[in-house]
Amino acid sequence: MSQPSKPSIAGCIFLSIFGLPFLGMGLLFVLVQLSKYNSLTPLEAIGAAIFGLAFASLGFGLIYGSFAGYRRLKKQAEIEAAHQQSPWLWRADWAERRAKGHNKDSEIGWWLVATVLGGMLLSFAAMIGPKHRGNADLTIFVAVCLSLTGAALIAGALRATVRQRRFGNAYFEFDALPFSPAERRVSGRIHLKLNARAEHGFNLRIECARTITVGSGNNRCTSRVVLWQADKNVPSGAIAPGPLGRAIPVDFILPSDAQTTSHQNMRDQTAWTLYAQADVPGVNYTDKFEIPVFRTPQSVLPASDAPAAASVGAKSFELPRIVTNDEDSEAIARPANAKVIVSMQSGRTEFYFPAFRNLRRALVLFVVCLLWNGPVYLMYQKHVWFFLVPFGLSSLFIIAGFLHVTFGNARICAGNGEITWRRGILGMGTTKRLPFSNVGSIVPFVSLRQGGSSRYVPFAIQLRTKDGRDFTLVDEIASGEEARWVVSQIESLAGLKADTRVRVDLPFGTVVQPPPLGTTGNQM
Repeated sequence: MSQPSKPSIAGCIFLSIFGLPFLGMGLLFVLVQLSKYNSLTPLEAIGAAIFGLAFASLGFGLIYGSFAGYRRLKKQAEIEAAHQQSPWLWRADWAERRAKGHNKDSEIGWWLVATVLGGMLLSFAAMIGPKHRGNADLTIFVAVCLSLTGAALIAGALRATVRQRRFGNAYFEFDALPFSPAERRVSGRIHLKLNARAEHGFNLRIECARTITVGSGNNRCTSRVVLWQADKNVPSGAIAPGPLGRAIPVDFILPSDAQTTSHQNMRDQTAWTLYAQADVPGVNYTDKFEIPVFRTPQSVLPASDAPAAASVGAKSFELPRIVTNDEDSEAIARPANAKVIVSMQSGRTEFYFPAFRNLRRALVLFVVCLLWNGPVYLMYQKHVWFFLVPFGLSSLFIIAGFLHVTFGNARICAGNGEITWRRGILGMGTTKRLPFSNVGSIVPFVSLRQGGSSRYVPFAIQLRTKDGRDFTLVDEIASGEEARWVVSQIESLAGLKADTRVRVDLPFGTVVQPPPLGTTGNQM
């Protein structure tokens, strides 16, 4: 069972101290700008005031949130101590046999970001835009980008508000508390306001995911690994009246060896989430509900690791099956959309991975570069050296990452008793080689050093020597199927046993091990 949490006053003090500079510097900035009021245009004065107040509100929010959070944690600790053997009673909504929707929290989060970050961006644009209006220079382009980004954040907040007001405080009502893998079923009803007809019904998805955090500070990295998932569509004819307006029936069959909810370790958590979506006129309905899945003292552990069949009408998938050492690597087919180019070179097989092989990542980093370097350029123009140095150094890392993802290429050659590889940018790089006799294993892996959800992080191929050294042969492979196929081909050429298991590689040499129950492979 989960252990009760213990609130720490040290964390409250740390956040308060961390927020004080933001509060002080924001207020100081406002005072300095007020002293220059006569030399500023009204638009510049308003922009300066908004920027300073947004900066100060960030610091005030950290200080207020730290004390409010500490009081909430103390109250939560009392509840957990009273129900040590029943963690499904630790949340107020779960104790009432329901899970509240996420839309209300999403609305609050959107407005916090729009108020602080959007306010800063729009104030920057207001301060520099009028001075460079009509000039064909980079500054006006930066001002337009900042304005559009700030406006997009406000538009997102408004959309979240419209969704919340339209569908109300939706919740998922449980038929059982808790849901147990021994009972094999998650069922209940989603209650929401709905004044329009969902012609295509409601799309439901239940998902078990493990979230792992390693490192700290700038080296902090969080990954999310989906362990099990199933989905189904509830037709509009099955929707019944409910206390809020409409009730959506929910019924899924769990695998008998399912992992249970676990929040006792903040750096390694497992959660079950029910997602709901429907296409309706205007703003579509989307929401999610975290549900309690626990083994009670009456639960019986599964006798087999075989996954349970999905409920009727549902589509599901389990963790990808591990390809064992006895299976033939030729059984893995080449993906139709593979980016790798395979050719024969002097009796060796060459696998060439060109630039632009992961366009999604390249586009995301390009947008990040624009948004990040815009304020950096403005700091340079305004001679704000105190902020320019740390932001400028961070900008260099972002630009380096963009160049690597966009223009990086790699070559792997296998044959004639050795394997060679070269990674570089625009053809530049050094070649390394290793005899087949020194190769211990070659595996696809997910490098989460860059952070992000496991749905979008790239795959890579890693070689491990017999003396324990690791080498990355290629990275930024968008498809896991492509990575596994290339590994199977290289292992066949090198005369190695096929092993296409995907390893999760985290910073500081940490390797994520699969949970003790309910897995048949590693999911990426």
